Order: sequence, then structure tokens, then C-alpha cells
Amino acid sequence: MGKRRIKSHIWGYLMEHGKGNTVQICEYLNKVTRDGTCVKQIGPILSQEPAFECVGKEKIKSLMGGSYNVKIWKLRDNNE
Repeated sequence: MGKRRIKSHIWGYLMEHGKGNTVQICEYLNKVTRDGTCVKQIGPILSQEPAFECVGKEKIKSLMGGSYNVKIWKLRDNNE
């Protein structure tokens, strides 16, 4: 799936939900698109696109019993 379509879907998700972590956004993309994507593909898009802003991190439990940190994203305000 192309970067432009991924950005468009992410933007729509964040408009609807306000904010979301990288895993939630990835799951949403895999649900609404035929091709799907992975966290490794959307991570650079989220961090390099000026429309998206990282607002923190949260710990997610892994299926294997451990945990890991993921970033929380929201749309950047227009006045910044």
C-alpha cells in the first residue's frame, strides 16, 4: 500500500479517535485495507509526517508474556 493512502487512513483514524498508539493504528489499517501493513512500515510515516505528533508512550503486553513501549500519536494542531 502506498504512503499516500496510508497517511490518508491514519489521518482519518486520528480524526475519529483523537489519538491512538502505533499498534492500534496498524490494526485499524489492517482492518480497513485489503493489502494491510505492519508497524515497521507505519512507524517512519508517523514520525516523519508533520501532520502527526507523538504525545507520549505506553506499555503494551506481548503475547509471549513480556511488554514493550509504543508511541501514542495525535494530529498536530494547526497553530503550531
